[in-house]
Amino acid sequence: MTEIKPARDPYLVKSVVHSTQVLSAFRGNGEALRLRDISARCSLPKTMTFRLLYTLERCGMVQKIGDNLYQSCVGPLKEKPAA
Repeated sequence: MTEIKPARDPYLVKSVVHSTQVLSAFRGNGEALRLRDISARCSLPKTMTFRLLYTLERCGMVQKIGDNLYQSCVGPLKEKPAA
């Protein structure tokens, strides 16, 4: 995934960027991931990843399917083409 540098764009919302990073961690339909795996794929702290997953679950974009297992309810996100 192309890294977005939020500090350079005053109109970019960091929490939305972080949420898309979490959703991009799911690479295929039906893939179930543990919190630590999502955190590692996103390079985000586990506490932030957990809060983002909780919010995405409440919004119906992620489903918690076990004690520590998550599944995306949206299709895999496409990578932004390099500029």
